[in-house]
Amino acid sequence: MENQKPNTPPPWAQAPIESTPATPWWRNPKTALPLAGLLVLLLAVVFWLPNQVTVPASTANNSSTASTAVAKKLEESPWTDAQLAKQRRDAQDILARLLDKQQSLESAAVNLWAAEAFARAMATATEGDDLYRQRDFEPAKQRYLAAERAMDELLAQVDQQFAQRLAAGETALADNDAKAAVEALSAAAAIDPSDAEAAQLLARAEVLGDILTLVKESDQALLLNDITTAEAKLNQARALDDQSDYVASKQAQLQATQKETSFASRMSKGYTALQAKQFTDAITAFESALALNPGAEDAQAALRQARNGASQHTINNAIASARAAVQAEDWTQAVAHYDQALKQDPTLVSAKVDRIKAEARRQLDDNLGKLLADPLRLSDDAVYRAAQKDLADAQSLATPGSRMAKQVDQLRSAMKTAQTPVQVTLTSDNQTKVTLYRIGQLGEFEQQSLNLKPGQYVLVGSRAGFRDVRKEFTVQANQQQTIDIQCTEPVANG
Repeated sequence: MENQKPNTPPPWAQAPIESTPATPWWRNPKTALPLAGLLVLLLAVVFWLPNQVTVPASTANNSSTASTAVAKKLEESPWTDAQLAKQRRDAQDILARLLDKQQSLESAAVNLWAAEAFARAMATATEGDDLYRQRDFEPAKQRYLAAERAMDELLAQVDQQFAQRLAAGETALADNDAKAAVEALSAAAAIDPSDAEAAQLLARAEVLGDILTLVKESDQALLLNDITTAEAKLNQARALDDQSDYVASKQAQLQATQKETSFASRMSKGYTALQAKQFTDAITAFESALALNPGAEDAQAALRQARNGASQHTINNAIASARAAVQAEDWTQAVAHYDQALKQDPTLVSAKVDRIKAEARRQLDDNLGKLLADPLRLSDDAVYRAAQKDLADAQSLATPGSRMAKQVDQLRSAMKTAQTPVQVTLTSDNQTKVTLYRIGQLGEFEQQSLNLKPGQYVLVGSRAGFRDVRKEFTVQANQQQTIDIQCTEPVANG
């Protein structure tokens, strides 16, 4: 068996196979005529030849014995031949099955997983061949049956052998053992070439070596902080096998590394900004870090610190600005800055109190400013009474400030001036009836002098047959003036 070439049928496999039942010898011309001739010859030997030849007694006795044996043999040959034919057919039937099973085992690459057992089965079949050639058909049949049983045992192992190698190949792939994976999966693919899973796994195993090299190069690049190259190498590995869990895990690790690096960088940037009291930049950096890792407690704490710092910084700046505005007696700005501080922290009691004071000063400053901007309004009694109150409030301040002190002096003078009458001369035509609002009717006159407080006044003149006349005038402090009022435009008839 060892000297036979692959796929060359063993000697037993080359034996002729009779597929049709044997014809009885007496009906088969190929056997009936020779046997008839043999029978005639036997009769001649038995009955005619002894009369023609004289032989010694001993020889005659031997011949007689031989003749008797031949005759006996000739009488038994038809049955014996029939038995032999049956045994030969049985052996050939088994041979046919053996050939099919041999082919099935060879298709399942039996020499990869059971070479010795298969060789023993083939040797047993060859022993049957030797017996077959010696026309010992029954012993040959038994050897063939033994070979068939051995092959049946091997065929029963095919699925198990396939499954074992497939599982071993998958394990080797998972363990990144390229050599073992190729070996096991090549065997699995040889056992069952039609299995798609084995073929797919074998294809992956065949590129595993290249993948491992690319992963190693990626790791080396990562050690040099060359993230771009590390990522490119893993992408190349992924292109070779997009189902590789190993490559996927490496990519996930790289992404995690990138994320950690970026997170650390953003946190560092935030702390640097926080140290420099650049709270806006710090908040931006910490928020960016949290976007990468929302659950990072250190980033959450840092963001709170930055926001608190920013809030306190805003409060401190606002209060400082408010106090500066108070010193400058800019009460509007002072109130605005206190509002800014209270927006950051509504619980600031001191800021609340100072805001109330600043608001009161702002209102008083605004009132005084309006009075001084238009002192003629003081001619109105209600305005004058309000000015008196504002003046009293201003004078009651312990620390009024230079601006307020100046306003108080200016208001006191304006109020005094507002109460000092100024002579105003009115002239008319002695035909126009004149009325001075806020004073009363003056009647008809040619000239009349009045002492009026500084302020705004309105004169109205009326005359029958003429259009009314209206004049507004302002009495300025210490400025005498003459005002003429006459109705001169006749009203058209009808």
